[in-house]
Amino acid sequence: MRQTSSIFRLTQSFACLALAATLALAACAGAARAAVVDETQSRQFEEGLALYQNGGFAGALARVEPLAEAGMADAQFLLGTMAMAGAGLDKDEAEAARWFQLAADQGHVGAQNMYGLMLYEGRGVARDFQRSFLYFELAAIAGNQEAAANRLIVAKKLDSQQMEDMQKKAGAMIEQIQTKVAPLVALRYGSGVALAPVGYILTHVKAVQGCDDLRLQFGGVNVAARVIATDPFNGFALLAPQPELSLRGVRLRLDSPALDEIMHVEAYVLDDHGAIVSDRRQTTLLSSPMLQRPDRRYFDLGFASRTGHLGAPVIDASGAVVGVVETDLDPASLAQMIGPPPKELTFALHARLAALLLQINGFAVETVTGSAADGAPTATDDATVQAVVGVECWALSEASNDPPSRQRRAEPRDGSGDGADRAGPEAPPVAADAESDSPAATRP
Repeated sequence: MRQTSSIFRLTQSFACLALAATLALAACAGAARAAVVDETQSRQFEEGLALYQNGGFAGALARVEPLAEAGMADAQFLLGTMAMAGAGLDKDEAEAARWFQLAADQGHVGAQNMYGLMLYEGRGVARDFQRSFLYFELAAIAGNQEAAANRLIVAKKLDSQQMEDMQKKAGAMIEQIQTKVAPLVALRYGSGVALAPVGYILTHVKAVQGCDDLRLQFGGVNVAARVIATDPFNGFALLAPQPELSLRGVRLRLDSPALDEIMHVEAYVLDDHGAIVSDRRQTTLLSSPMLQRPDRRYFDLGFASRTGHLGAPVIDASGAVVGVVETDLDPASLAQMIGPPPKELTFALHARLAALLLQINGFAVETVTGSAADGAPTATDDATVQAVVGVECWALSEASNDPPSRQRRAEPRDGSGDGADRAGPEAPPVAADAESDSPAATRP
């Protein structure tokens, strides 16, 4: 009778998961904050967490899902909680189990306990007592008392050899989490543009300096990239997406823009909330009289740049690239100053210099001379807009020399120290019934 009652309580606990998670996440916002290595993503996660706590599930999903897909363990745990409860998305135990496992394999203690429970119950995954024991073991080693109690219950289903095998596997997993999931931090954000006909990405060389991991963002897709050619003197870099993106490249313009020519800068920038969004700025050639004898590699534009404009293409009315933006330049380093520079001033490198880089390295490039259209650019050539990508530069933290992991945006959890649970949004443990044959449900 006691076992039946325990299983009934377990089913009730799953049904009440949304309420329990709200209370638990509210109690552990500080822990969630500490688990994120990038300030921008931390703000985005906190916004999603606050929306979740206040019943704004759709808004929470919009903020948390991209972070979960990018590898943030706290976001994966919260998304699993939402999928389990049907909060903001369809209730889907298989999807919940998938997110819990992703977070658990990064060392997220709450996710380890939750995934162990799902394996024990066969909810969203095939029932597997050995793997259930494995994940309870991982969480128990990190100090989670609820997982420790659950582990004792599952142990009754295994023989001594099975337990020994899983304990060895747990040790190997912990070592991998501690030593091979090297945290990466966001070094900088920039932009780039795909070139015709090759589809390689042109950006500024500063956008890729010191990067241990390069990513390209395009229309919600995030892929890896590698540097295939650079011109440090003129300031260009050429990137190859991995895998290739289905982008129709644009042409390079070989002559300079006219003084009254209207152009636009297309980029992926950080908005005021820290989210990466596409951005279009209409601008003209400034040719400020305060700048005398300027460096002829550059031309000046009348707009104020922001994070993400580094490497962004300057597009003419025909859809050709006439220049590439370089940010954080001191005007005095490029020209003789005879007065204060304009407040809205940004510099761009002439695209014809980038054509030389491609030609020297044997890459074909389509070029054009002069703008083939008059007046201001409109949403004219969708292919031109769609050729623009965000360039994300990630670097290993100073504390680690290990190679970067694909799960790069989350801190590793080592379970060291005083044994407290440090793994993101996790409720205080709820002890299992000592005489029960069924593990206690986790409250995320």
